Formats: sequence, structure tokens, C-alpha cells
Amino acid sequence: MVLKNKKRKIVKETTIDDLAIMIGKGFAHVDKRFEETNKRIDILTKDNAREHKEMIKNNAREHKEMKVSIERLRADNAREHKEMMKKNNLEHKKIIEMIKNDRREYNEARANNTLEHKEIRLKLSEAVYRFELNELQKRVEILERTASSKIS
Repeated sequence: MVLKNKKRKIVKETTIDDLAIMIGKGFAHVDKRFEETNKRIDILTKDNAREHKEMIKNNAREHKEMKVSIERLRADNAREHKEMMKKNNLEHKKIIEMIKNDRREYNEARANNTLEHKEIRLKLSEAVYRFELNELQKRVEILERTASSKIS
């Protein structure tokens, strides 16, 4: 409510009672404005309290949703971690199996090489034996010729 300030002339016959009535009316008007302001403040306080309650509800709901999301993420991370561990274990087992196979093949090849090596040694021994036998036979022939030439 807007008050208009009107210039009023005070009449000479105005009494103290008249002034008191005018002041009383002014205070009544101010009291009325205070009451209106208090009503507005009460309405705003109630609205603020209602909004505050709604905010608390929303925050609680959002907090609960965030908690659920965090738990879901933790579960997903744990599941992914288990899957990765399984995958790593399988790969590790494959690598170990490959190493075992390689070791087995190496040992087989080594055994084959050892057998081949023994066969080669035997052949060499036989060749040396034959060579020595040939040499001995040549010496024997030389000795026989020398002996037969001296005898004759």
C-alpha cells in the first residue's frame, strides 16, 4: 500500500485531542503495515521451511542414488578384476604349458642328439679301428716282406 503525502494545513482551532487522534491514526497505519510485513515474513518463512524440507528430501534421495551407484561401480570393478585375474591366470597357465612343452622338446632333442652323438662316436671308433688295423696289416706285410727277403 502506497501512502501519499498530502500537505495538510493545520487549522488554528486544532486541539491537542485532534493532534492525538491524528498521531493515533498514523500509529494505527504503521501498526497495520507492521502486521502486513509480519504476515509476509511468516509466509516467506513457511515457504523457506517447505523448500528446505524438499531440499533435504532431494538431497537424501540423491545421496541414496549416489550410494547405490557407488556400490554398483564397486561391484562392477570387483567383477572386472576377477575376470582379469581369470584371464591372466589362463594366460599364465598357457605360458607355463608352452615352457613345459619347449622343455620337453628340448630334452627329447638333446636325447636324440646324445644318441646320434654316440652313434657318431661308434662310427668314428670303428673307422679309427679299421685305420689302425690297416696300418698294422701294412706293417705286417712290410715285416713279412722284409723277413722273406732276408730269408731268401
